[in-house]
Amino acid sequence: MRKLVVILFLLTCKSVCGQDGIIKPKDISTLDSVIYSLEKEYENSIVPDYFSLPQTTSDYFEIKTSDLDGFSEVFKKANSIEELMAAYPQLIVDRSLLIIKSQYIDYKDNEVIAIKTFEIKNNRNHEIVIPYSDSLEKQLKFFEFYKSYKSDLYTISGFFLEDYFQSYKIPEKYADWLFYGDVLIQPEEKIFIVENKSMPDFTTTEETIIDSLVSYFDLKSGKPFYPKDPNNLNHYRDSLEMWRTKRKSDLSKIYEEDATFKILLDSALTFAEKSQVTNGDLEDFTAHLLSKERALNLMRLNQQVGSCSFDNGPLEQQKRIARLAAETHDWSIFIKAFLNVMNDQVSRVADNSIASEARSTYVQELKKLDLDMYKILLGANLKVKNGDQAHYFADGSKIAQAFANLEENDQEYFENTLVRIIQDNSVDDFNKLHHYNTFLNYQYFQNKTDDSLRIADKINSLTPYLPFTIKSRIENPNKQLSELLHREAKTLEKFEILDSDIGNILSYSYSGDCWMADMVEKGNESNIVYNLTMPITDEITPFNNFTTHMSELKRRIENHDFIQQIANQNLSNRIYINFTDDRSFANFKDRVLEKIPEKIKESESFENALSFYITFSNRRYVRFILLENNAVLVLGIPEGFTLPGYDFDELVTATSEGFLHKSYDSYKLFNEKGKMLN
Repeated sequence: MRKLVVILFLLTCKSVCGQDGIIKPKDISTLDSVIYSLEKEYENSIVPDYFSLPQTTSDYFEIKTSDLDGFSEVFKKANSIEELMAAYPQLIVDRSLLIIKSQYIDYKDNEVIAIKTFEIKNNRNHEIVIPYSDSLEKQLKFFEFYKSYKSDLYTISGFFLEDYFQSYKIPEKYADWLFYGDVLIQPEEKIFIVENKSMPDFTTTEETIIDSLVSYFDLKSGKPFYPKDPNNLNHYRDSLEMWRTKRKSDLSKIYEEDATFKILLDSALTFAEKSQVTNGDLEDFTAHLLSKERALNLMRLNQQVGSCSFDNGPLEQQKRIARLAAETHDWSIFIKAFLNVMNDQVSRVADNSIASEARSTYVQELKKLDLDMYKILLGANLKVKNGDQAHYFADGSKIAQAFANLEENDQEYFENTLVRIIQDNSVDDFNKLHHYNTFLNYQYFQNKTDDSLRIADKINSLTPYLPFTIKSRIENPNKQLSELLHREAKTLEKFEILDSDIGNILSYSYSGDCWMADMVEKGNESNIVYNLTMPITDEITPFNNFTTHMSELKRRIENHDFIQQIANQNLSNRIYINFTDDRSFANFKDRVLEKIPEKIKESESFENALSFYITFSNRRYVRFILLENNAVLVLGIPEGFTLPGYDFDELVTATSEGFLHKSYDSYKLFNEKGKMLN
């Protein structure tokens, strides 16, 4: 599904990953001469020591309570999470976690410490952020809290550490990569002279000399106006495209022949450099007509902030900076802007992995330069503690994507390197986890199924080399759920958990904190899967609510001839019985019944109804409701769906169209023998 979304995104937004070049052939030799000089500096220097991020093993806890002071007193006295669990039976726990600590200045200019874990398989991450204090270095337990705006409840979460945080020395062979990158990338120099972290204020209407310049050029060059009549849109688009193709030649001609434009350009440039306010048009005019160096400095005054994860403006800006820096041979700005483009590391209000993976890495262009690409990229992918020396940190998923798009020999080197890092006992746990995740991303970006399967086998073979905090969650993807339900471990042992998740959700059946799981009975050949959505309450989980009802739910499904006839059409079909809190059919905020025809609601009772769905081939599924009188109501159906004795047209009652798809409602009732009742 994720890849399908990416494909659709690419089809609807070509500019996202347009592979227009960044490095011009004529600039390569000059850039290579800079690289040669920097590599000499690297070769004649001593590689410094680098250290991992502070890390340790910990137990996580979470609780909701109205008595914050009372909890604080108990917490102060507790020497272990077991003591806290004894005092608070409703305590949520997650044991044996790898955690790291980072220190930074937050948006309020406060110095804070973030302590966090990481998502592994179905095991979610945890994080707390607390004010920095020197005394924290000597503590083995921490918690944070926030108060609900809807009630008097506090949500408290924290960690009990097994040992103090510790940073580990990065092995020399990997430290060499880091140092090579530090020398060549020069990360201490910033791309933007003024860095923006928020969207510009578009409400201001005050115009500047820059606006006058752009308006004058648009007028003189005959830029078409947006039509009032929608019927003229196609003509407008054609005219605008023609205007764009002539823009550079028109710009040169107007500059040569129009004294007013010259005066406006000179005034706008002076204003921009003095007030540190600019825009893309002025930057283009300056680069084309006056000075590429001055244009580059203008760009560095004007950091764009994306309005959403799909906003490519900031990325396009960094591509323009990289191109212009390459043309002006400003290596330090070029390499950082290039790597930012490659890693999609730009400023946006929100980011999204789907949008990011659709963007090109431009890694083939990096190969044009005479540098050690492996050291640059692999060094940037290492996670280390920032001391006095700044570093450039890459995005592991984009590094994976880059190598997945390279030649076979590059991929072989990358795979072997990841294997070596994960197997290396001298590598810290967090870097092992990070490179394990990089390997997973690399597998995801493979275009050939055979390669993906081969890499999956290689990744699986690395599990024994991982520390227990990571390995235990790979081998048991549902470990977090097991920790949550530790009081009901004996009951849970009777089931095989196929999938699980824990979090705050909003669905058609429930809203709030809950755990969700698909599970089957162990030692049972039935095709029934129990799909549970269970609120996390003061009692942690009402799992016994489900087990109390399970036998009856199973009996109703197995004894219904028509349901069995539908499910048994194919051996791969499975019946998923839904269960939320203490019932199967949950009509949360009337989201199910509101769509059902009034005639059915008037004639049928939904008390003690059983909600279920059946999965079919080609990833299709259909939702049903089994009523107390044994009538079965069919809800939405996929196109072409049939039931025994009924074709698609007989089942459809309503059709609605959405983005790139149609949906079909059935709302047909059937008795136990399969006879249609409406």
